[in-house]
This record gives sequence, C-alpha cells and structure tokens, in this order.
Amino acid sequence: MKFSIKRGSPSGRSWGDVDKDRLWRLLSTGLKEGVDGAREAVREMYAVVKADIGPDLPQADCWGPHHEITEDGALVLSRGGYRRGLLGTGTRRMVSPGLFRVTAPAPRGGRAPRRRPGP
Repeated sequence: MKFSIKRGSPSGRSWGDVDKDRLWRLLSTGLKEGVDGAREAVREMYAVVKADIGPDLPQADCWGPHHEITEDGALVLSRGGYRRGLLGTGTRRMVSPGLFRVTAPAPRGGRAPRRRPGP
C-alpha cells in the first residue's frame, strides 16, 4: 500500500470509532518496509513527532493523531480528531473561529450555518 494525503474533504466519522492502534500499525509497518509516502504520512498524521522519522520511530514520540487512513492508503483529515486535539491541548483560543468552524460537526439537517459578514 502506498500512502497519500487527500486534501479537501474532512471525514465526519466519530473519533471514538477510529482505531488509533491500527493507524500506528499501518504507519509503522510502512516505515519499516520503506513504503512510498510513509514518512510524509507520519508527518501529516501527528501534530507532534519528537524524533527523526524512520524505521525505528517509537510510538511514544508521536502525539496527536488527527487523520484517518482509508483502505487505499489515503490520509483524510478527521474533524473529530482535529477537534479532540485542539480541545485537549487548550489551543482552541489560538485558532481562528473560521478554521474551527470548518472542523465542527455539521448541524442536524446537514446544512452549514450561514456566515455572518465581517466588520
């Protein structure tokens, strides 16, 4: 499996339903086997990577997963994972309201709220 980064359509799947151990196993195996895109996928997947990204990278040096991996190896931003990471670190105040709104779950009825005009 080759890893790629899919931009544009974040996943609305519940973060609790994402198997975080599976994410690590796929990426770790990819690093050890030299799979195309594995290093970039680790860099994209985790908010913080404290060591050099290579075959011996320990899971303990990776924090804040916020993507999902599809069956074809594409990394897709997870709204739930992204929000969990922001709320868990207290960085919510440092993120623009517009960016946070993009990651917010869609309201019931499937329609996004109308944006108010700026000042």
